[in-house]
Amino acid sequence: MGWTEYEKKLKEWYGYREAKNQDDIIIDIYNSQRPAGSYKMTHTDPWCHATVSAAAYASGNAGKVPNTCYCPTGINIFKQWGKWVGRYTNAYNPQVGYIIYYDWNKDLISDHVGTIIARNGNILTVREGNRNDMLCDRQINVNSPLIIGYGIPNWGGATKAPVATVPTQEETKRTWLQIGDAGAEVKDVQNKLIAIGYSLPSGADGKYGKETYTAVKKFQHNVNIKEDGLAGEVTRAKLNNAYNTRSAAKANNSWVARLQAACNAQGFSNQRVDGIAGPNTLAGCPTLGTASKGSITKLAQERLNALGYNCGSADGKNGPKTQKGIKAFQKAKGLPANGIVDKKTWKALLGL
Repeated sequence: MGWTEYEKKLKEWYGYREAKNQDDIIIDIYNSQRPAGSYKMTHTDPWCHATVSAAAYASGNAGKVPNTCYCPTGINIFKQWGKWVGRYTNAYNPQVGYIIYYDWNKDLISDHVGTIIARNGNILTVREGNRNDMLCDRQINVNSPLIIGYGIPNWGGATKAPVATVPTQEETKRTWLQIGDAGAEVKDVQNKLIAIGYSLPSGADGKYGKETYTAVKKFQHNVNIKEDGLAGEVTRAKLNNAYNTRSAAKANNSWVARLQAACNAQGFSNQRVDGIAGPNTLAGCPTLGTASKGSITKLAQERLNALGYNCGSADGKNGPKTQKGIKAFQKAKGLPANGIVDKKTWKALLGL
């Protein structure tokens, strides 16, 4: 087995689309052989690296590429194997059969991957899963700054491989983030936590301190994984999924998720932040009096405005316009029009 079989498997899957749920086939293959204790993918997760790993397994090439669904882990494994070549090293010369990693956000953290299937001069043809929600090809210049580097699988001589750079001690470091760490990877975690509603008063400062540790633990609790405060492979895969799907429209996901996170952050609840309105969400909503203020009041204003009950600017202050909007909503729902957002009013706002 080698490159020929791997390429044939990618060709077989070419054209698979999320719209037809064909990405689920690849995800299921990946999950069937994922490393023990590693993250089990859901059918809504990004599936670019799962494509690389599943294709290797399904073609009889297990162990020749990193067996992971997370791009930064794939890079670390190639580094540990001594098979990683960075974009700006002297050895950089991508060829057919190499696994190429991208950095869309230019933050030195890889967020996409594919397999080079052809090279014509300086133009690479890369076959990628999860490109435009399907498995298809991309053409990209070999010198594109979006490329962070590539890994060289041992296809058994099927492709010619240049000598890989020897990984430094820094490159083979642990794969999780912890208190005391600093840099772009920490800032990436912080930005994503903030974006999905977790409180970091100091902002995304790139320093893994107590605030980040606490936010990571709360996130881990909410998604039902080990609560150790460490941002490891499973935690970051879950975080990436939550971040990438944070604006999904189903079940008022964006607004409900932010409400759940705000109620958790202020100590009114300890619920899972899943964007799905239910009994736990309702139970965690505090009563908002006629002079309430803060982030939860702001979320109530946003919801009322979206439903057509004008509260004016969603500024987190329960003033005259907000009171008028609340009372109009309560009257329309057959509730006492007292301007107090109690459990019955929250229930109506949540659509329960």
